[in-house]
Parts: sequence; C-alpha cells; structure tokens
Amino acid sequence: MIFHDLQQFEQGDLPGARKVPDLRQKCGGDVIISLKAFPPATVEMIKKHIEAGAVLYRVMPTDRSEDISVDILLFNLNKMHELGAKPWQCILLVVDDRKVKSYEDVTRKIDVWVDHGGSSVSTFGNPVSLYLDKRNNAFADDMKTRTVLVPSIPPRKNIEVERDWTLTLATFPGVGLAGAKMIRKMIVDKQLGDDLLTALWFLTDVAELKNSPDENWRRVRENARKWLGLPDGLNIDIGIKAD
Repeated sequence: MIFHDLQQFEQGDLPGARKVPDLRQKCGGDVIISLKAFPPATVEMIKKHIEAGAVLYRVMPTDRSEDISVDILLFNLNKMHELGAKPWQCILLVVDDRKVKSYEDVTRKIDVWVDHGGSSVSTFGNPVSLYLDKRNNAFADDMKTRTVLVPSIPPRKNIEVERDWTLTLATFPGVGLAGAKMIRKMIVDKQLGDDLLTALWFLTDVAELKNSPDENWRRVRENARKWLGLPDGLNIDIGIKAD
C-alpha cells in the first residue's frame, strides 16, 4: 500500500495510492510503502507501519536539490530514526528528471544522507509514480526475502576476523560512517581509548550532551541514549565520572 503527501499524485498518476496530509511533518518522509492498509494518520500509527517493515521515502527532485538544504534533509532523517526506522527503511528517493542544476550538489546530499544512517535510490529518468508503483508491487516479495532467505555459510575454523568498531557505531541513528570516524578521532586525541565502549560513553555522556553546540549532534546524542536505554542524568559506567 502506498501512502503519500505529494502534489503530483492528486491527479491520479498513481491509482490506489492514498493521500495523507502533513505526512512529512509527522515522519520525515513524503511516501510510505507498507504491507499494512490502515492510514498512517498519526505518529503512533506510523510507528506501527515501521514496526511491520514499512519503507519511508524522502523525495528529492534533481532540479530542486539546491532548494533542499542539508539541514532539512538531516531533520527529516532524524525524524525517521526517532520513530524507530532502520537505515534500510529511510530512503532518499532522488527523482532524476535530467533537469539537474548540479550533480555535485545532488551527490553531496546523497552522501550526507547515507553517512547519517539512511539509504538512497534514484528513478534514473523514470517518473516517480512508475518507480513507486513497481516498488509497491514487489514490496511483499521483498519482505518475504528479507525474513526467509538466509545464506548458508559453511563454518570456518581458526580464522581471526578483525572488525572495525566504527562500523557498529555508524549504525546508530544519525551517526553514519563519517560521524563514527570523527568520534573515534576525538576519543583517541583526548587519549580516552580506542574502542566501542569508550565511543558509546563519549557519544552518550551527559556533560557532552549539555555542552554540544550543534543541534543535529545533540539530537543524535539523545537518540543514542534512548537506544541504549540510559536513564536521564546517568552515564555508561567505564570508570569515568560525569562532571
């Protein structure tokens, strides 16, 4: 089922789609594709769609990319994360109508979206209605694949795998790979350590949250605390006391 708040669908470009007013204000996306049929009219109902595996799309036409700031995109993405959406559910849909003013600007905004915990796709010159219609028709099969097909990997013995912990930190809402690497550099420069536990302490530290000058990072820190279930005013205990 497709739910949207896009003006171009009002004339029947996408039969069967249902319009939901102020959808972007509620969830950060212009379109929701879901297996559920009840309308995502409230934040709580949108959460139920997300829990059922719905995908949220923030639409960005290439000919208007310069009118959509990075701050606006990050605000939309953070809204999705706050509702519980995973990176694969937060999609920046780039409507490539071949009237692009600056592909450099489009690419930069795609990178920012992905680095902060989202995914991105492009219509490659096709009408957005055609893309969404195909995705909606294939959505049920995709969900079955996502939950049923598990690759069979033969066990291997005596192989040590070194995993970069920044890859784990990057999955936190709004952090992304660039943010995780920045946090790593900061804790190493401060000689606090070079491990995931220290990074999580630094990301969720009460004092750092209060002193954060950047509103986006303050929101990222708050979301990380929620994900970890940290009570207000308490830090992760790694032997460093909060100020």
